[in-house]
Amino acid sequence: TAFLALLHFEHVIAYPDHNASHHVARGEAVLEAVWTTAWDTELATFAFEPGNTKRFLYPSITMMLAYARGYALTGDTLHLDRFWAAYEGIQPLRDPAGDHYYSPYSAESMGATDEDYATLSSQNYLMMALLAGYEVTGDEALLDEIDAIMGFVADNLVDGGRILHHWMNGMIAQPEDPYDYCLGCNAQSLYLLLMVGDVTAPTTD
Repeated sequence: TAFLALLHFEHVIAYPDHNASHHVARGEAVLEAVWTTAWDTELATFAFEPGNTKRFLYPSITMMLAYARGYALTGDTLHLDRFWAAYEGIQPLRDPAGDHYYSPYSAESMGATDEDYATLSSQNYLMMALLAGYEVTGDEALLDEIDAIMGFVADNLVDGGRILHHWMNGMIAQPEDPYDYCLGCNAQSLYLLLMVGDVTAPTTD
């Protein structure tokens, strides 16, 4: 649902003269509905689905990305405050090495035997959210974290010219796993690399 808000915001960024006020308002309405419905005050993170009390990565990183875009367009510090709240909410999923985050949404179905399960797409979305956060805050720590995660991907998920689907059970994805490669995730990684290469810090004017 976060992507519904993001589509409205990206539309304004791409076409600022095309009904921008409508799309900003719709995007903010979606974000508010998600916050009201899905923010788990006890866990201090976004719930994956109603009644599920397990901490997941995807809901919060997609909301972080949307909040960063919302702040970029409106300057409303509420978006920035909630960006950081969502960021704090995923810290329990951060590996002690600090170079990747656990992504438990498909761990059981894939056959993970411990919590150190990370998918390429989840790390990609996380880096996009961190990058969007850097673009509006200039916080160098967010870039440093992107570098660390990219290092994890390069060191642990690359197989020849491909980036495999996940890290699980202390090893790169294996051919016998339910999934071992995702073309879309690799395309996403290429897009992310282009974004990082073109990033600029926010101006102070």
